[in-house]
Amino acid sequence: MKIGLFQVCDKDRYTAKLFGPLGLSYISSYLKEYGGYDDIFIERDLENLITKKPDVVGISSYTETFMETCNIATVIKSRLDIPIILGGHHITGIPESLPPQIDAGVIGEGEEIFLDLIKSLEKDSLENLNFSGFSGIVYHENGIPKVTHRKKELIEVDKIPKPDRRLLEQLSPNFEPLLHTSRGCPYTCSFCSVFSRKVRFHSPERVVEEIIDIKRKYPNKKFIHISDDIFALKN
Repeated sequence: MKIGLFQVCDKDRYTAKLFGPLGLSYISSYLKEYGGYDDIFIERDLENLITKKPDVVGISSYTETFMETCNIATVIKSRLDIPIILGGHHITGIPESLPPQIDAGVIGEGEEIFLDLIKSLEKDSLENLNFSGFSGIVYHENGIPKVTHRKKELIEVDKIPKPDRRLLEQLSPNFEPLLHTSRGCPYTCSFCSVFSRKVRFHSPERVVEEIIDIKRKYPNKKFIHISDDIFALKN
């Protein structure tokens, strides 16, 4: 199965060129490690994605890019007619906004749920797939978005493989490496959307391992950008 992952953004924007979609690179590494899938690519150009003819597309979207995401999904459906799965903060916060041209939305962390969906789509057609049997998604039932129960257990962060930075490098050879050392946030700021209020930290060993891996693969990179909002929370 050929899997396309799409980042909805202004591809000429400075930060898009500089960092790339780290979340999608985690999805890629998880699918490879625990699903055995290796034909995966990340795109942010719609025509390039269509030319590569994936069997399924996963799209990540924030609220500010949601309308563009809907338009992109419409084009993909009309030209490729393949399953489209939506993830990211918008659909997690407002799952009832799932548009008809997108088949399902992943609520919360995407790695495990997206892998479950890919495995099922590989075995069965989209029309015969029983979405109600999945945890943590929103799908269409009789034309109305329906939300299933979320997974009770969160992923153990050290079990998540290091992000697939090779795909980020293919998007932009001048990319700068990002590093996550934790997931979640304990605070309840009204302006913020996080997947979990439970904070989970990578072990020091895992963080050091990833830093060494980045420096080994990209010796010319002078900086590693730590993107955690709560990096200094634990001492």
